[in-house]
Amino acid sequence: MDFKELCEFFEEIKQTKGSNEKYKLTHDRLKKIRESLRQETGANIFPILRLMVPNLDRDRDSYNMKEAKVARILVKMLDLPPGNDKRVLSKSYLMSGQATDFGDVVYSVIRKYLSNYKTTLTIQELNSYLDDLTKRQSESEAEEILLKMFKKIILKDLKLGISANTILNCYHRDGAAYYASNNSLRKVCEVLSDHNVKLNELEIEIFEPFRPMLSKRIDETNFKKLFPENNLFYVENKFDGERFQLHFDNNRFRYFSRNGFDYTSNLGECYNTGIFTPKLKGLFEDNVSKIILDGEMMLWDKRTNKFGSKGMTLDVKKLNDLGPFQPCFLCLRHHPSERQNFN
Repeated sequence: MDFKELCEFFEEIKQTKGSNEKYKLTHDRLKKIRESLRQETGANIFPILRLMVPNLDRDRDSYNMKEAKVARILVKMLDLPPGNDKRVLSKSYLMSGQATDFGDVVYSVIRKYLSNYKTTLTIQELNSYLDDLTKRQSESEAEEILLKMFKKIILKDLKLGISANTILNCYHRDGAAYYASNNSLRKVCEVLSDHNVKLNELEIEIFEPFRPMLSKRIDETNFKKLFPENNLFYVENKFDGERFQLHFDNNRFRYFSRNGFDYTSNLGECYNTGIFTPKLKGLFEDNVSKIILDGEMMLWDKRTNKFGSKGMTLDVKKLNDLGPFQPCFLCLRHHPSERQNFN
């Protein structure tokens, strides 16, 4: 499948009116693509699905490129002279509220320079370019990679009018639920490659991030319905930190954020590395070989012996050994077995 076909699919979804119609179109097309891939190559749909729901793809590192940086590179890449084209790609214009869709803004500029260029870019080639973009060492390398990409594709935000979870459920009825249990789009594509497969259990495994259960804000009306006769209430402070998972197995550690990003390299893979793991040495009982801690990682101010908070403009993920703040878990849960199953 080439990228042009996928773009036409995106445009068809975008132009389709009504959520039910979008769902049916996406479901039927993904089913057709999956069956075609199975018959032709035996491959799964992961290379395509990761382009449809890029915000769920944890196999590819962050690009570290927001709209303003992409726009700046485009201005330099196209050698735009002072004038309207350069103005609409400026940071001030993009942040003014006049540019509601960054993809449309970029398209309006670069189509003048690439108007008659036809592409035969394949999905595999595009994914390779995107991988190269995450591995770049400098902005000049990003220019070279983007130049190759923009000669073949037109940057356009998807904005399909259909959520990522709905797309996963179009692929498989348990797609969104299974992704929530492990945060791995690749695993969703591999385990649920057969649409007839039904998951009876969602498994949580050591060293695989999962989507944690979050609290929900309740309004005053619903609160009174739930507690109609209570006159006495207990209120506790809400501590503000970073939701984290710590996975431990035989002296090896991995740390994941609430969205499944891996911060092990900073916090420490073993007792001798990182800014946090060395502080855990000797804290686990000898009979604990596997454990998952799921809770709020807080900042402890060693100067005042009090918890820090986000209001102090601190980031628990970017601490260093020399600073006055030390990360720690406020609450935790012990999983005594390798897997925790949820029916």
